[in-house]
Amino acid sequence: MKNILKPLLRALPLTLMLALLCCSCFTTYDTSAEVDGCTVDFQTGQITDGENVYEFKWSGDEDDGSATVVLPGGYRYSESWGSSGLDIAGYGNSSMAEHELAEKLVRVVRDALTERKNPPALPALPLIIIGLGVLQIAYPKIYWYLTIGWIFKNTEPSNAYLTVGRIIGGIIVFAGVILFFEKIGGR
Repeated sequence: MKNILKPLLRALPLTLMLALLCCSCFTTYDTSAEVDGCTVDFQTGQITDGENVYEFKWSGDEDDGSATVVLPGGYRYSESWGSSGLDIAGYGNSSMAEHELAEKLVRVVRDALTERKNPPALPALPLIIIGLGVLQIAYPKIYWYLTIGWIFKNTEPSNAYLTVGRIIGGIIVFAGVILFFEKIGGR
């Protein structure tokens, strides 16, 4: 038993650091997003509503950023949001309908900034939970030793304790599998 525990206990800090690294917030971004019937393409800087194509520029993110939309007639509408508050400006002559369209398109860009975020490609937390459950099933003595076995000298866990430990490991694996498919389905 002690021959197995020493390498495992030595590897525990590295394993925990790797698990935390895998669970950290890796965020990737799509190049386009669909919002309110409009396709926002961040690579080309264009918003398409099915009939018309509008140009836009953006910076920042959905919490602190800005966007400028240019309508075909030359009207430019800019909006900044975030820590500095809300700043709105329109440049050029426009009708009320064009102004409202430009406002809507800036809101679409801001909403698209939120929509384009992707979750991590590999849901690490469920895999870690499944791995811990499998370890609990395969080596219930290690769990016993780490929880209460280290207190006593020259003792072994009962068969009933090992059986219950394996059942708990199975429940942990089941919960990890459900969490895994929940994360995959939530994409």
